[in-house]
Amino acid sequence: RLGQNADALRHYKTALTLCPSAAFIRNNMGVVYAQMGDVAGARRMFETVLRGDPKDDKAKANLESLNGGTGTPKDKKHILRPSAH
Repeated sequence: RLGQNADALRHYKTALTLCPSAAFIRNNMGVVYAQMGDVAGARRMFETVLRGDPKDDKAKANLESLNGGTGTPKDKKHILRPSAH
């Protein structure tokens, strides 16, 4: 699974260079970072999405899931929501 996540992250980074304003790419990158155990990377992606659109429900839910509603990181296996686009 780690290899698949690394591949997905590489593809998302390429997509982000082509469409830097696409929030769904950053949201999905955050999900992948979280799955890889990189809580700081995941948080950075979700917060970047929310700076651009504070009403982005998926990024808000993912950030809340990342923190488990307590302000502290929760188990990386917690279900996060990728964006479909």
